[in-house]
Amino acid sequence: MHSDDITATTADPREIAERLRKGAETGLVEELGKLPDDLKVSVVQQFFRHVEQGTHTTEYDARMVPMLLSEWFGIELPPTGPRAAAAADAPAGPGLPGRAPHPDVCHVDFGGTDLFFHMSTGGEQAAGELVEAITTDTVLSVARTSPPCEMAEVVPLWLQDRGRPAADYYLSERTDHPVAAYFDRVTDGVRTELGVEMTERSTEMAIVANADALRFHRDRLVNQYARLAETGADTGSYRLVQQLSLIDWDMQPGTVSGTVVDHPGGDRFLLPLGPGEVTGFFFTEPVRPPGPMMMPYHCALPVFDRSAGFTVGPARGKRLSALVRGLAPAAQTARLRERSVGLSLDAPAEAGAARTYASGIEIRAADGLPATRPVPTALPANDEGLSVVELSTEHNADLLRAVAPGSAAGARLYRVEKHGDGFSNLARAIPGLPAGARLFLVSRARNETGSRTVYPLTLDHTVRNRPWLQLLPLPQDAVVTVPPGAFDLVHLTPPDELLHRSALLDSFHPATSLGKRVRIALDLVVIP
Repeated sequence: MHSDDITATTADPREIAERLRKGAETGLVEELGKLPDDLKVSVVQQFFRHVEQGTHTTEYDARMVPMLLSEWFGIELPPTGPRAAAAADAPAGPGLPGRAPHPDVCHVDFGGTDLFFHMSTGGEQAAGELVEAITTDTVLSVARTSPPCEMAEVVPLWLQDRGRPAADYYLSERTDHPVAAYFDRVTDGVRTELGVEMTERSTEMAIVANADALRFHRDRLVNQYARLAETGADTGSYRLVQQLSLIDWDMQPGTVSGTVVDHPGGDRFLLPLGPGEVTGFFFTEPVRPPGPMMMPYHCALPVFDRSAGFTVGPARGKRLSALVRGLAPAAQTARLRERSVGLSLDAPAEAGAARTYASGIEIRAADGLPATRPVPTALPANDEGLSVVELSTEHNADLLRAVAPGSAAGARLYRVEKHGDGFSNLARAIPGLPAGARLFLVSRARNETGSRTVYPLTLDHTVRNRPWLQLLPLPQDAVVTVPPGAFDLVHLTPPDELLHRSALLDSFHPATSLGKRVRIALDLVVIP
């Protein structure tokens, strides 16, 4: 049966829908696009199902309906919920560690802290039920968190005054409490799937709305340290443990949120959260009495575009940050590490004034580097949220000799500046970049907010199935050599000040400082 043989009077929408179910390839959808509009509407209706008699509640095929509306009517259906939409579009395969359906518990040694990526079997379902309860059932009375995050996040009042009955905070009359039930399920998952029994448990949940949570905050294990001091237990036999879950509530498509983690070696890591995702991180670390002022990691939840072309201006959305703290026997966490899948960080090796990363990227200091002479020769077009200007190599011959000693025949020089939101792929921004080219970057970035900290380059390891983005600190005029095999990793970091300023000093920044930007600029030398 071809579409030419189908007419509005003889075609059966059920027959056409069944044909689409059996073979929904794009060619067939395009072929059936010749049908009259009223018949196409009847076909689309076949992919809806009335699920509850006596109500208007319906469900629809999350794969077929958006595709047919888009192909036949040019209508892009907004997601009814980020989790359902993301599930419909999720790529095949295990995905990133720490997200379902990845089967393994993965582990990295993060400067003395063991960081595990894991999503329990019921973790996504529990998160979905929590989001549903908060969205439809909760009386959203909230209070600010404790300093230094008083302007960053809000927490439900129930978490501060747990003596009041659940009915005070939920619209329906229920005897259970979904927030408490969620934390219980998380703790059960840690016990049954990770083999770690958490004691002296304390919990925290923050609602992060829009782009307000632009501050680092301190994670303190006050209850756990107090309990150890009270009992006089052997601290060497215990580990401090924390299960952190980031849950998309209603994030705008095309954006990414996350948790920022500072490595003792100097690099800054972003553990990303995308629309429709639930991510799970489990931290274990030794007890260090009387307790550190700052934990080895610092959480932040900025929202920005992953690629600047998706949206303009601040991204929208709401996220939940749920944290369970506790103590656990060191023997249990040691066994967890032994049976987990080890992942390696792209850690640098120090050699004099140079740092060489496992990916082959090298950073070296360059004292007395010549200034760039801004003599433009071309303005290449790009869609990466950058300004790119090709500069005269003749007027910058001394700079080329200093950056790339030896033959520089056929070299090209670009000034690249980052203005918009999002992480911009550097290789895609340069037209006609030869596959085997040598790439040298000179950092001209500076932090205009008074801090010396600046991370102009980011290595996006998610392209290699690692659940982090690695932000590299670069001193002024540092020279970065990028081998061809690492072109896909290198991105320019957004100029949002939060991503660049010192986490140790963050709590002392006034709120007015949040709008300041960092100048992200590089000279890029390409030698074929």
